[in-house]
Amino acid sequence: MQPMHRKCDARGPGVTIAAAAAPLLVALLTAQVIFHSVATAADPDPARAARLNALAADQASVRQTIAGLQPADAALESLTKATAEADKPLLDAALAARKKAVEAGNAYLARLVPETDPLEIDVRGDEWIRIRNELELANLALTLANERNRMAISRGAEQAAAAVRMPDVVSRDEERLAARKALLQANLQLRIAERNRRSAGREFEESLRTP
Repeated sequence: MQPMHRKCDARGPGVTIAAAAAPLLVALLTAQVIFHSVATAADPDPARAARLNALAADQASVRQTIAGLQPADAALESLTKATAEADKPLLDAALAARKKAVEAGNAYLARLVPETDPLEIDVRGDEWIRIRNELELANLALTLANERNRMAISRGAEQAAAAVRMPDVVSRDEERLAARKALLQANLQLRIAERNRRSAGREFEESLRTP
């Protein structure tokens, strides 16, 4: 019996594969050209496109933060129930700070576009951080107050012990708030000082290049 042989293309397997891949290559190149054309038509200014791409991460971060500042009704109801009547002003302050932060975040997000001067974006970023710092402190004050209230309404021996410890707890909480406030302010001032340092460095380099 004669062995059976497979029928092969006389041009060789490499030529056959290349011929089969040719239509796919053409399709890929065509799609690439179309994509490039669409991108160029959408934003013909390469510098603006690059600037927009550089701002994309900041935009996403701000949007995420704003979304996190708007709690569900159930969470807000739970927080209200956990707050003693005497501490309701702290709750009101925290909610007002939250609303202010959302508004500031939206205003900052609106300026995170290529048309905005980078220095203005930095300055508005400082304000965004400052307002979020205020919110953090308001939330911390409310949280500490709610913890003290939980201690105060405990039963039996725990309640008696809490009453004895309460002056020390209040003093500790005030110190904690003050320390956190000082740290947040220091970090913001450090950010501003670092930006001013970089700006002064650029101005100095430009002065050296000027004949």
